[in-house]
Amino acid sequence: MDFTLKPAFVTDRDNKKARKPSLLWALLTLSLMAAFLWQASIAIKRGSIQLPEGGLKQEICAQIECYVSVAHANLNKIALVSRSIRQHPGRDNALIITAGIINSDENIQYFPALQVKMSNLNGEIVAMRRFLPSEFIDEDTINVGMLPNTLIPITLELQSPGRNAVTFEVGFSSTYGAK
Repeated sequence: MDFTLKPAFVTDRDNKKARKPSLLWALLTLSLMAAFLWQASIAIKRGSIQLPEGGLKQEICAQIECYVSVAHANLNKIALVSRSIRQHPGRDNALIITAGIINSDENIQYFPALQVKMSNLNGEIVAMRRFLPSEFIDEDTINVGMLPNTLIPITLELQSPGRNAVTFEVGFSSTYGAK
């Protein structure tokens, strides 16, 4: 038997056709790797991925902006001096909370996050929301910081949690590096 003969249904492949799928796979692989590196760089910038200290971190941070922890506000030196809540005049099922905060420290401070808790008649929390400084203060004011003994007015608009919420509380918490 002669095994060198090819049957009639077998044809020779063209080399150009064989290269196209491999070129396509190479381009697809490169684009997926680029997308992965882009997502990793965003995660590093936001602090979702923490790089170990050392030379590799320095090289990566020289190429992209790495996450830097923001110093926390001294919450004991920030006072809530006024607060009120009312129905939103232009929207159904919405509330407006106004508050005034003041920095009683002699130094400029970072803005804290605001926590709003709403409770029912039994004191059980029925709604809670945490607002980052960027949600209630403009970027320029955030960059300047909380000046000593300066009243900072705050207005928050939020959805009403319903009739069960009869009391509300405004408090402060750390921002944990977020603005």
